[in-house]
Amino acid sequence: MHTLKSIYLVGAVFIFGQSIFAETINLTGEIEGASYAVRFLEDPAARNGKALLLAHGYWPEDAPLEMGDDWGNRLSDSLIEDGWIVGFSSYRRSGWIMEDAARDLENLYELIAAVAQGEPLDVFVMGDSMGGGIGTLLAENPGDRFSGVLAMGAYLFGPIGETEAGSNELGAHFSTRPEIPILYLTNRSELEGPETYVAAASAAGAPVVPAFWKVARSGHVNLNEAEQRAALMALVDWAEGGEIPLEHDGTVVMAPESTAELENGTARGVAARLVPVYGNFITNFVRGDFEALGIEIGDRFELTAGGMTVSVLMGESYGDVGVGDWVSFWDADGYLLICRNYKNAVDTMGLEAGAEVVVEVLE
Repeated sequence: MHTLKSIYLVGAVFIFGQSIFAETINLTGEIEGASYAVRFLEDPAARNGKALLLAHGYWPEDAPLEMGDDWGNRLSDSLIEDGWIVGFSSYRRSGWIMEDAARDLENLYELIAAVAQGEPLDVFVMGDSMGGGIGTLLAENPGDRFSGVLAMGAYLFGPIGETEAGSNELGAHFSTRPEIPILYLTNRSELEGPETYVAAASAAGAPVVPAFWKVARSGHVNLNEAEQRAALMALVDWAEGGEIPLEHDGTVVMAPESTAELENGTARGVAARLVPVYGNFITNFVRGDFEALGIEIGDRFELTAGGMTVSVLMGESYGDVGVGDWVSFWDADGYLLICRNYKNAVDTMGLEAGAEVVVEVLE
């Protein structure tokens, strides 16, 4: 464990207020242009000596710096109830922001050090996509701050948007010599980055060679809460001196029951949840609904929502269609996700959460 000293941060604003939990404190404010939010149990005796910093992925350069209500990960609420301190940073700007974002998370660490008031604390980073790359960068330069990194669907190549084709070489900002445990949790469709990094770390004689857990499902950070929790708890065990498998099948299959209405080749459901920033939406349709309709991978179907009807490919990931085309696939929780590749499906249809969604079989 790291013993933390209370640190005064110039420019930090502390706002205490009622949160979703009884006896839970919310801290919000801004440090060096980056908005932050931190939640923790008010009673110090109820905390468990652990903290989690959430590192979000790439947001387009014109995306506003907003703090999402879902904290970027559904584990957060239960972890706080279990005694964790959980923090989130918007970063100081959107776009490709590796080094500055790492500094923003170090600032957030210092804020949490002030909350801990000198109590021993293990601080973990949980990042997705570019956030997994930022966590990797922090693992290479942890100082006395961090105990481990869970990197989900980690993007580890060169700057996003630097070339049209993208990069397939590890970013020059990486030393490939992590000093603390990293656990990569990765869908089968994007294994190349972590595979390349783990091999390079091993060849470089890194102080700690990362663990690499694979999930037998396509997609980008298409991971469910059970998979994320299992990986995080394994990381904690590893950081505390335990042993974990460095290679592992981290798949947890979810099979929710149908709540849709099916009749004559038509299924009626709802847009159960809107995905912030990217404008995708998750419906309440499950695999059994589409099996009943006879819709398989590679088929197109007609989707009506928000007064608009579009043709959607039943695929496995975003890249199954061209830019702007509509695609759907099963998310890690077993529900149907609808998106426009590199476009905003929610804005296109003018949807709100709970809006009716109708699927019809194309003849």
